Amino acid sequence: MRQKAQRTLSFGAASILCAIVFLIHANSDRYSAGIADYGFSPVFFPEILLFFWLGLSLLLTLKAWIEIRGLKPDAPNVFSERSYRRPMMCFGITSLYSVLILQIGFLFASMLFSITFIRLFGYKRWAVAIPIAIIFPVVIWYVFNFSLHVPLPVSPWFSRI
Repeated sequence: MRQKAQRTLSFGAASILCAIVFLIHANSDRYSAGIADYGFSPVFFPEILLFFWLGLSLLLTLKAWIEIRGLKPDAPNVFSERSYRRPMMCFGITSLYSVLILQIGFLFASMLFSITFIRLFGYKRWAVAIPIAIIFPVVIWYVFNFSLHVPLPVSPWFSRI
């Protein structure tokens, strides 16, 4: 158990370092243009996510440090090899989504992503899953493109929309 806590501590420290590097990069001068147009910096939302990432990384590191120092007795191992499969699949699907969004556009990539996640988390009713996987990305696409005037990546098949 101590070896697992040391790996968790190493991962948490690396994650803290990455979050700090990204925060420094996000505050560079290249992203300061365009503030006058919208009232917010282009990195406003990414900074929120980065601070959330940093906070979770700090909590993870603190928890591992407490386990290593012996301040808290070892909890029973509730994680098995099987419990890591689903998060790793989610990471892989999200990575594939970020590649597909540039290749086939936001709309189609989001539909595939939605149906895959719905099925991955165990929802079995296709009659509900398919309409959700279609309606939700279409509504998001419509709101961003026509209400907020923020163009999302477009499929090469529908570049005139």
